[in-house]
Amino acid sequence: MIVARGQITISVTKDGQYSVQEYAKSTSGTVAPVSGWGKTPPSCGTNEYLWMRTGVVIPPATSPTSWTSVRIGAINGATGAKGEKGDVGPTGSQGIPGTSQYFHVKYSANSNGNPMSDTPNTYIGTAVTTSSIAPTSYTSYKWVQLKGSQGEKGSQGIPGAAGADGRTSYLHIKYSDNGTSFTANNGETPGAWIGQYVDFVAADSTTFSKYIWTKVKGDKGEQGDKGEQGDKGETGDKGETGLPGALIRPRGEWKANTNYVNNTQYRDTVIYNGNTYSCRTNHTSGSSFDATKWTLFNDFVNVATQLLVAQNATIDILGTSGLFIGNQAKTQGWLMTGGSIKHNVTGVELTADGKLSLPSTGAMLVGNKTFISSGKIVTDFIDVENLKVKKLDGATGTFKKLQGIDGNNIVKCAIGFSPSDGKMYFEGDMQHQGVYKNPNGTERSYRFYTSDLWCRGQFGHWQLTTLELSLSYTSNVYFHLYGSGTDTNFHKYSEPGKPIDCIVCKGDGNYYVRVCDSVKYKMIVIVNSSEVDKRVVCNVDNTFLVTVKPWRCQLFITSETRYNSAVYAYTVDLLPVSI
Repeated sequence: MIVARGQITISVTKDGQYSVQEYAKSTSGTVAPVSGWGKTPPSCGTNEYLWMRTGVVIPPATSPTSWTSVRIGAINGATGAKGEKGDVGPTGSQGIPGTSQYFHVKYSANSNGNPMSDTPNTYIGTAVTTSSIAPTSYTSYKWVQLKGSQGEKGSQGIPGAAGADGRTSYLHIKYSDNGTSFTANNGETPGAWIGQYVDFVAADSTTFSKYIWTKVKGDKGEQGDKGEQGDKGETGDKGETGLPGALIRPRGEWKANTNYVNNTQYRDTVIYNGNTYSCRTNHTSGSSFDATKWTLFNDFVNVATQLLVAQNATIDILGTSGLFIGNQAKTQGWLMTGGSIKHNVTGVELTADGKLSLPSTGAMLVGNKTFISSGKIVTDFIDVENLKVKKLDGATGTFKKLQGIDGNNIVKCAIGFSPSDGKMYFEGDMQHQGVYKNPNGTERSYRFYTSDLWCRGQFGHWQLTTLELSLSYTSNVYFHLYGSGTDTNFHKYSEPGKPIDCIVCKGDGNYYVRVCDSVKYKMIVIVNSSEVDKRVVCNVDNTFLVTVKPWRCQLFITSETRYNSAVYAYTVDLLPVSI
């Protein structure tokens, strides 16, 4: 059952009646023609009248059972005497719109008009058409000579008295749409009025009042009398099935600055000044109604009702502000408005832009099981080829391999699992860093615990972690074993999480080596990789120095660490180890 509220527009239904019109011409102005009727009005010649007949088709019939004929065109006769005012007659059917005529002028130096131009010349060509655009072919004009041809030489005449100086006269023509001002292009564009004057100046005047104006486009004629009913015509053959047409789309009242279309999908209709119009071409409306963009469409029938109840109805076109499909109590069902379909209880919606929208508490069932609930996918099993997840939060699960990729999707490391032998594999460097805080407030590095550690090669790093510096100065140089900072000429920092075991001193400077930022009782090697002595400061008071000779090394054990405000760092006391 379909229930609709608001305005409903039905253009075609399967069981509705409809009207048809046919046209024919006849030499009689009082008796309708018997044959020759067709869907389009024929062209009428001299002493011919245009007739129209209308009828109503009631399905399943395909043609009317009776016709009403009326003469809608006639030959202009002499004006008769004015009769008495008659009674108001019934409203006649819509007449055929009148045709506007336009007067066009061209010039040419040749009698056949080829070539032609807008500049006055020996021959003038005129044409009257139903289009405001002048014909472009010279054959469309009737050519008349303005300036006479050179005649034969006559005999010598009697000398006359001396006359005034002769001058060339010029015909000037302009156009107007309203009889008060020029048309576009300074009056060169043809219009409803034509203005002319003759003088002895070749250039056209731009003064409107200088021209003598004549209206060449007639006013709309009066509606003709209603004709007598014609005889019923023969039933025509059934036509072939046409192609699917565009969907009639009512747009309500005409509005300015609005896009209207006439394409294979939609044909817009609007209401303007009480009439219904059909869009002729795609366009954006301006500030005023442009009748050239629209076709009168008053045969369009609006069916307006507050409630439409139908069962097993077939409707080709249904336009409504709202359509509810559900039970009559409207306690549960679907509401279609503005191109969207929404359930009035659950809030599930198919939006106008083709998206399926679920409320925060909504759910979707697949196979009679909940698949989406409260914004989450709930399912026992997902089978996908490629799953991209920014954050994975799970309790338990199984997988075979995890890969780590960089910003360019290049694999840099991986964790693999072998179900057959119960092993876990690491591909890439494994770095373990961080600080564990003891309950008493002290800190220590994280530890690696195992009861059985196997190593294929050397255990530990295969070379000492070093800090190197090459200088020619004799001042203090600070080596930071832990922590991080920015290197300068006199400060050298380790990488975060990488404690230093060895300091390598290079360069020809006899500088002082100071060790900073270290834990207690750490073993450190200082290597002199140069030709000049290097002096190691072993305490903050600078009272204990150890000189490391060129190409020699010295082993130290770190001791107390004290803050040195001069360099904003913790310097370390060193205990040299005898080797």
